[in-house]
Amino acid sequence: MHQFSGNTILELRDVTFSHPDSNGVKTEPALRKINLSIREGDSVSFIGPSGCGKSTLLRLLNRMTDPDDGDILYHDKPLIGQDVLKIRKEILLVPQETYIAPGTIADNLKIVQSGDNISEADMLHVLKSVGLDDKPLNLDSTRLSVGEKHRLALARAFLLQPKILLMDEPAASLDLPRARAVIDTVRELHLKYNNTIIMVTHRFRLARRLSGTVVMLVGGEIVESGDSSDFFNNPETIEARNFLKDSDED
Repeated sequence: MHQFSGNTILELRDVTFSHPDSNGVKTEPALRKINLSIREGDSVSFIGPSGCGKSTLLRLLNRMTDPDDGDILYHDKPLIGQDVLKIRKEILLVPQETYIAPGTIADNLKIVQSGDNISEADMLHVLKSVGLDDKPLNLDSTRLSVGEKHRLALARAFLLQPKILLMDEPAASLDLPRARAVIDTVRELHLKYNNTIIMVTHRFRLARRLSGTVVMLVGGEIVESGDSSDFFNNPETIEARNFLKDSDED
């Protein structure tokens, strides 16, 4: 497993966030006083029960939304105030609900390279890496299933080579062999470019396969974080032990 050795690339200081209700009034905090440092080149998995704030945390890191309180630093500078478009290219989020543009598979892949700069060989390689090598490049993207559209979005992300890749349940729609193939491709990208990977997943085998660091959230708070091997082999908190014991991991 890759071990990080870089400087701190992201730092969260007392980050708190609440979702507004239909009247715009802030509700119970989804995240409470989050303190976390992520180093360049690390691979991190956020795990925890449904509704614990994992996906919300990814959206804060990508500036899809901003915290109510606290600070997020990117390369030691406040994330708020930096150019949003630049941030979203460097800290790229692949959400669960992905956007696929009208047109063919090739059209969707060319978006990231401004048209003609991407070769057919590169497109075929990245499609194979996400298990879409049986789909022709000229196939209309509307003919893809929901799971296939998610894999196409992941392929686009691979082509962009962001500094930080945020993935929200990247293998949720895949069976275990295909899920492992996708995670192995992410790991290859991680090792080749030494970028930082942050993944939300409920599938512990995948977190163990990819990540050097695990962060567990419960009720919007971090209850345990540290080395992946230590977490899975000897979790320190009762919340982590119970959650791992009760999981329905395949």
